[in-house]
Amino acid sequence: MVHWRPAIAGVFAAAAVCACRPAKPAAEAVVRLGPAPVLTCKADPVFRWLDAANHPYSEEFRKSFSYAKAEVVLRFERRGPVFRGRLTARRLKPNFVYQIKLVGLPPVLWLEKADAAANRRIGEVGRWWRPGKEAGNAYFLEPEKDADNLEAYLVFGYFATDADGNADVPFALDSSYHVLWKTSQWPPSKDDSKPTRHEIVAEAGRCGYDRSFPAEAFELYAEAQYGRPPLGAVRLAPGQYRCFFLLTEESFHAWGGEGGDWAAALAAEIEFTITPGAAAGQPADAKSQMPDARPEPTPQAD
Repeated sequence: MVHWRPAIAGVFAAAAVCACRPAKPAAEAVVRLGPAPVLTCKADPVFRWLDAANHPYSEEFRKSFSYAKAEVVLRFERRGPVFRGRLTARRLKPNFVYQIKLVGLPPVLWLEKADAAANRRIGEVGRWWRPGKEAGNAYFLEPEKDADNLEAYLVFGYFATDADGNADVPFALDSSYHVLWKTSQWPPSKDDSKPTRHEIVAEAGRCGYDRSFPAEAFELYAEAQYGRPPLGAVRLAPGQYRCFFLLTEESFHAWGGEGGDWAAALAAEIEFTITPGAAAGQPADAKSQMPDARPEPTPQAD
């Protein structure tokens, strides 16, 4: 397997370096996301060419759009009891929904670059993906025996872009989601996130469209991951983490074709440390469950 390294995964720190003593590490890391490798998806990803309301994008947009042209910057705290930060996205697909994930580096895929301990800790509060020819979610496993051969992932956030493909999303990891749904597909249970309403502006001449569609809105919510702590009470175990920060396209269970199949979109390899101190059961941040991007994130199931 070719081991992928993000094309742009540098960390920028605005710190003065004194000749007589080394500068302290910056408290915040800044990373630009690049096109993602094959992460928690099939080897030949099926990308979605419909917006969140199932309006088709124009042929010109399909031919010209590339995640390599997107401008997505991640800022996050290097060290703390909760993984938190902010995502600023420009030039993504318009009126579109993305999942936010952490993805581990299991030994079976990354060899000497692997972080087996972090992979296990992520999987313990998230889910597991079986890579290879039979790629898919692993629902039945013995973690002590299987964890190093599986890719751990944790869906902890989501967002919807505006009519220009932009979003500004603060986050704090305190939830484990299974997937995102529109309420028109399936009603939320008492354990799922509160639905959020999003307006769709799809007009001829605007980014992505060569014809106009009636104004409409949809409601999204995140399905809680079964067998994990309640939403708002999830905590990563203390320790050092080396993993991927990943944006995955939400396909709304379209199962291929123009509707997509949860393709990996953009990613960056990151490192951070979780310290003791965040008590489970206490929300990490009031904004963590409702990012303030124009269309706010919601969950989906797979």
